[in-house]
Amino acid sequence: MRIALISNMFPPDSDGGLEANAFKAAHGLRARGHDVQVLCSRYRKGFVPQEREPEWVHRLFRMAPFWSNEWVGLKYKGHFLWALLAETWLLHRNRRVVERWLQGRSFDAVYCFGMSLIGTGTTLPFSHKGIPVLFHQGGGYLESRYVRHPVESIFLRLRRRWLRMEDEVDLRHIAYVSQFLMDQGEAVGLFDPPHRGTLTRTVIPRGVDFVPAEDVAATDRLLSGSG
Repeated sequence: MRIALISNMFPPDSDGGLEANAFKAAHGLRARGHDVQVLCSRYRKGFVPQEREPEWVHRLFRMAPFWSNEWVGLKYKGHFLWALLAETWLLHRNRRVVERWLQGRSFDAVYCFGMSLIGTGTTLPFSHKGIPVLFHQGGGYLESRYVRHPVESIFLRLRRRWLRMEDEVDLRHIAYVSQFLMDQGEAVGLFDPPHRGTLTRTVIPRGVDFVPAEDVAATDRLLSGSG
């Protein structure tokens, strides 16, 4: 299979968690014979890689700035406005980059890990071509970004409105890395984004369960004593 794997960061530049899982999944699937192409963000400022990167890792994205919880009060309104403008421009840019990169390429599936700061809109060029997209979740980002809080600042309302292009992303099918994460998200009410109905949720413990290659199946039979 030809698989596009999307992650906001990808080792060696990584914060851990979802990026580490993305790294393991990419190498594991490629070892099983699948053509995996990774789309991720550029190296963060100051990070210098020690080894040459494989040709199947494409550092195309720019990451939007963080929204700090410490930005409270009138003196931080400028911070909010700058972050809003930067995020809007960067997320739209990332989507256009994927559209150009996808020209002349075809894939069987898209496998997404960390989407924070690069935008879920990066999946839309694939969806518009009818390519199925699977979100491998572990942090609640996809759900929580659609939850509307009772009290929101004008900046958060503008952020939702300006990033409407991401509303086309189909979040009805999300795979969770564990039952615990699914139960945890359900407990805090993250599974019913407005106007989207009930999400179909599944648990995929070890990533995408593709049919193993013949050599893998033969090894399994040998180890189990059935071959």
